[in-house]
Amino acid sequence: MVMNYLVTAGGTEERIDGVRSITNFATGRLGALIADRLARHHLTGTVFYVHGKHAALPSQPFNGDDGDFIQYSEVEGVSGLEAAVRRIFAEHEIDAIVHSMAVSDYAVERVLDGEGREITNRDKISSSERELRLVLKPTPKIIGLFHDLSPASTLVGFKLLNHVSEAVLTDAAFALLEKNHCACVLANDLAGITARKHTAFLIDRWKNITRFETKEAIADGICDFLHGYWRNRNRDSAGGV
Repeated sequence: MVMNYLVTAGGTEERIDGVRSITNFATGRLGALIADRLARHHLTGTVFYVHGKHAALPSQPFNGDDGDFIQYSEVEGVSGLEAAVRRIFAEHEIDAIVHSMAVSDYAVERVLDGEGREITNRDKISSSERELRLVLKPTPKIIGLFHDLSPASTLVGFKLLNHVSEAVLTDAAFALLEKNHCACVLANDLAGITARKHTAFLIDRWKNITRFETKEAIADGICDFLHGYWRNRNRDSAGGV
């Protein structure tokens, strides 16, 4: 059985004006590694790689002998991410999703000057403005869309907190798993991520927890989980369970 994957990576950007935006520090390196690992597997059809403008890209080629190994979609803000995801699900059958992208929780609704007046011309806000006030609005939770768009897809979610205990981190990850119908969630603590090290915990729906210490090990672990998950799922289906 050939499998198609959707991998999101990097970070979103929400525009303040034509030259300024709110973004985050997500590099997309982990998502790129995961996409690479998946693309190399002999049972992979296509990896749809949806990424932020400045995200790392996989090293695998665009096209292989049997078709596209990886198809790239660059997005900017959350609205662009949602549009790309909806388009991919409308056009393709996706077997598994790895949602590693750092998605902004808020977008810019209005920009006000120091007197509280709305700035309507946002091609480029003048640098002579002495004060700006941003009014933000919540963005849609993209992870919540996946089950609605493709309930049969296996979903890997990501949870990032900062300077919390392992118990608090894994409990938060499991709550995300239950709320969004994930097969597993990768729990990260910002304090455990450096240039050479990336401590993370993969927790599944049975509360099994696997610890990793590098991005490479995380990528291998997630790919192994997905391949094992689908082997068991197909075996159970064949056995009538």
